[in-house]
Amino acid sequence: HMCKIVFIFSEKGGVGKTITAVGLINEMIKIKSKSNVLAINLDESSYSLEAVLSRYNLLSKVDYRNESFDTLNRCLENEIRNNKYNFVVVDFKGSEIDSDFNYIEKVFDKANVCIIPIIPSVSNITAILKALDRMHKLNVNNKIKLLINLHGAENLTITNLVNKLNNEYKSYHLLTKTIEDVRKHDDLINVFNKQNRETFQYLIQIINEK
Repeated sequence: HMCKIVFIFSEKGGVGKTITAVGLINEMIKIKSKSNVLAINLDESSYSLEAVLSRYNLLSKVDYRNESFDTLNRCLENEIRNNKYNFVVVDFKGSEIDSDFNYIEKVFDKANVCIIPIIPSVSNITAILKALDRMHKLNVNNKIKLLINLHGAENLTITNLVNKLNNEYKSYHLLTKTIEDVRKHDDLINVFNKQNRETFQYLIQIINEK
């Protein structure tokens, strides 16, 4: 097998990155018993990937590691060489990547797919466009999948925004399925409902094709 590297990326916090990572990991370990998954957390915030994996009893089923963005390239190089895992899932932190452009390019070059979760709201549009602009400069358009989180966002502005993104970024594969908003997590909403699971399964199909 080839090790598939998946980035869950956004420079905006609270858009559902961690829950997207956990939803994907949940499906990855169901594919087959030997689906070895390495989960890498780059976010030092308290609401971390480790805590959410633990909450859903998934932590013991994966290998888990904390890395910084500076150590990520070396870490990914090792995993590509060792080829031990079917999937490596990297949960980025929700803040600006402050690093040398060549280094960022090297890191993103190693991803098979880069999933950008979005809560489409007017206040988010600047952040979304900025992230897409950065991805365009990194020349990774063909790796990007926008996961649009329509949770609690049903008004006309949202429809317009989604249409605008669809028109402007025809090369991206836009998903308009719902994932749960990470901030609703304290209510212990089951993120593994049928609709969400179908979204994550669909994403894994895309990852496997890359």
